[in-house]
Amino acid sequence: MSKPSYRKATLEDGKELAKTLCEADRLEVEGLGHSPDFIPLYILTSDVATAFFDKDGNLAGIAGIGPDGRPGVGVIWMLTTDALSRHPHTFVRTAKKWIAEHSKPYSMLWNLADAGTTRIGNYSSTWGFPQLGRSTLDPNSYPIWR
Repeated sequence: MSKPSYRKATLEDGKELAKTLCEADRLEVEGLGHSPDFIPLYILTSDVATAFFDKDGNLAGIAGIGPDGRPGVGVIWMLTTDALSRHPHTFVRTAKKWIAEHSKPYSMLWNLADAGTTRIGNYSSTWGFPQLGRSTLDPNSYPIWR
């Protein structure tokens, strides 16, 4: 076994993730009115997108940051497979460093997260993102944290 690894995400990674997305993230993507098949587009429209792999070489997820159209403001996102849940502590520590490195071009980052799961809320607070409140998002009135 080796250490978890990270590299620039490819469109092939996005296609693989679309097929192996964990149930919670699949529900979130669909609840926001998207399809998991859009994941390669998320990679293309991000300034940075990184694929991360568990110690056995399995895709654990992809994270990215992209512009939201306002100067200095970016959207940070992460979608994962069940492989992430097998080694969450290694991932959380590495993600904090990744965010610090790749967020430098932005004065502010934001994200929407599934209000039905505590996983992302716990990660978000560890990484220094406040939860601004719960609301719903169209087209499906999906419950989210801002």
